Amino acid sequence: MTNEKDQKREVVVIDDEPFIHELVDECIRGHYKVIHYIRSPQGLTALLERMQSGKKTHAVLLDNKMPEMTGTELLAQLDQYPIARRIPIVGIGSFMDGEINGINRTILPKNTLTLTLYDLLEKIRDYSIQS
Repeated sequence: MTNEKDQKREVVVIDDEPFIHELVDECIRGHYKVIHYIRSPQGLTALLERMQSGKKTHAVLLDNKMPEMTGTELLAQLDQYPIARRIPIVGIGSFMDGEINGINRTILPKNTLTLTLYDLLEKIRDYSIQS
């Protein structure tokens, strides 16, 4: 029987740009199991299924500007479930405006607009240890 310490923490990436998935994978794959979704509706469904099955999601990296459902819309639907409000959500994207700041919660200070993936990894790790 494996305990939780032996299992890799799981980070979900929801972004419609394949290169973002490749970049995240390259940067954190040795430390986290990265679960990828290119389409936001599938990402939302998967997150809801993970919650219902009791699987822990340690963080979600969420793009805001996606064609079918924005990150803000996905977050509004996800937040209808109280347990989902404990999942750290980090807005990612190639733009710098207030929309990303509206997505970030729990592990990043407000008004954080830039962060290296290494710093992000450290923030996720620190948050996971606390929770």
